[in-house]
Amino acid sequence: MFETFSGIGAQHKALSNLKKKELLDYKVVGTSDWDVFSVQSYAAIHFNKKINIKKITLEELINFIENYNLSKDGKKPLKIEKNVWIAFLKQNFIQLKHEFIEVERESNLNQKYPLLFKKTNNFNFIELVYWYHSFKITNNIGSIVNSYERYKKFVYQQHPNLLTYSFPCQDLSTAGNFHGFNQGIKAGTRSGLLLEIEKLLKTLKENKEELPKFLVLENVKNLISKQHKASFDDWLKTLKQLGYSTYWGVLNSHEFGMIQARNRVFAVSILDNKGVINSHLDELVKKTLKAKNYKIKQQKTTSIYDLKNTDLEESLWAQIKDTPSRKRMIDAGLLIDESITKTPTISTKQDRLPNAGILEFKYPRKDINDIPYASYRFIQPKESYRLMGFDAKDYEKAKAMMKKAVKNAKRIETAPRDILWKQAGNSLPVNVMEAIFFWIINYKEEVK
Repeated sequence: MFETFSGIGAQHKALSNLKKKELLDYKVVGTSDWDVFSVQSYAAIHFNKKINIKKITLEELINFIENYNLSKDGKKPLKIEKNVWIAFLKQNFIQLKHEFIEVERESNLNQKYPLLFKKTNNFNFIELVYWYHSFKITNNIGSIVNSYERYKKFVYQQHPNLLTYSFPCQDLSTAGNFHGFNQGIKAGTRSGLLLEIEKLLKTLKENKEELPKFLVLENVKNLISKQHKASFDDWLKTLKQLGYSTYWGVLNSHEFGMIQARNRVFAVSILDNKGVINSHLDELVKKTLKAKNYKIKQQKTTSIYDLKNTDLEESLWAQIKDTPSRKRMIDAGLLIDESITKTPTISTKQDRLPNAGILEFKYPRKDINDIPYASYRFIQPKESYRLMGFDAKDYEKAKAMMKKAVKNAKRIETAPRDILWKQAGNSLPVNVMEAIFFWIINYKEEVK
């Protein structure tokens, strides 16, 4: 699989679930994402390999700086003065490697090594090493923009037969419309990155090179709204011209064993040169699950939510301040308890309306500005991960990495909580992906 817009790897997780049931074997041969925090979480969850600084060369880091566009927020590129960074590395590389080893060994030595934490373009050497390591072990080719050459160099020779593309939804979603983004699939917009997938596939076809056998799309339901349906139809026609039949539909995660109700458009394209366009993917997937008696794990409220607030750190992270605006959030939010079996869609933020629910949490305290906290909280970052289909071990790996990332950056104002919430909100429902992949492996004998 080549997993583009990979985030924290929901597709990878879904394939892993199927492998554990001995239904398939797989290998993720490449990923594509430019958000350094998401790539680090992906690496921690799915690979969890320690950095061996002794094996990282100066040439590797220079190549990384020269050839990769990076982002800290997934929205805008990190501006890097490449010549400045390269000169700094060439002059100090041996000393930096030594300091890195010492700091990793004794975390309280940070203040002794100002060179290691010297910031250029708002990041330092230790951050750079973690980014490089995460991109390398996930075989991440970076941004999907103009990616053909990097795809050919790092991924193509491994013959990926599945390409997934959950491209950004900001210019399609109703939330994007509220913020003035809703411009659709156009060049220069974030949702317009779909055109980069088109460019990659068309270049492969024009060069008579191997196309992936299967493509899997995911995006918000608004993709097929009156405003954007013409663009979606154009995309289906493009896939048909490339030789793909496409089966698409709206699938709700709540109907696939998940507590969260999350309606999303999914499309499975199969390279068969038949050009079929079928809008009943939801029915086809459910029919196959029933016929094969395939059981997807059913989520339970008590296993998803920390109703007794036993993880104090997580609950404190999510506690709501007692202010007029947040009182309105409490009043309008769904109060989650043991009786709840269906919750709203998770977004990238919880301190907002709408949010994914409110839970009781009585812990009297005030912030540094003497503002009291209410006896309620938003969902924990851990709960948001679980609601998307990741397990506790996955989350703890990502959490540890995000704590490390924030510490490395020396940015106390950037809470790991906000990054983890965002990662979950941007992810895909694992159960739905598992069901779709199960349908693919059972779709007719000739395409197994």
